[in-house]
Amino acid sequence: MRTIRLSQGFETMVDDEDYEELINYNWTVSKSPNTNYALRRIRIGKGKRFTQSMHALIAKTPKGMVTDHIDGNGLNNCKQNLRVVTYRQNTQNKHTTKSSIYPGVYWFKLSESWNSRIQINHKIKSLGYFNNEIDAYNAYLKALKSIGEVCIKGIVQA
Repeated sequence: MRTIRLSQGFETMVDDEDYEELINYNWTVSKSPNTNYALRRIRIGKGKRFTQSMHALIAKTPKGMVTDHIDGNGLNNCKQNLRVVTYRQNTQNKHTTKSSIYPGVYWFKLSESWNSRIQINHKIKSLGYFNNEIDAYNAYLKALKSIGEVCIKGIVQA
């Protein structure tokens, strides 16, 4: 494993096999609320620019997919920490504090119950209110299955 210096004193980790190619580019850090990422800006044509993320370059992420950092550290760009997933699968791996450990499930204070919901075509669909998290999560898994997707969070269905 090697490190590459970024702007603002940050560093990113990469595999030895990727280092020689990546060190030739000028990488900057992009800060977001939950993590930071290594990016570079590429000029294409007159005045037009394209932003390329290091993780997408390493993972060779195809159009319509995203690259997930398994450990939630956007500066850990070692191949074993990257996986190509759908946008929904990537959101299942968010490393944020929330009321439930399960994706698609949250505590609804007003009714004092667990709510399950899913977003399909940019519209949120409520899957119902449940007495426990597991039932709410199972409703989410069922909804995922109905649209041909699976959960990658690594949580075993009870």
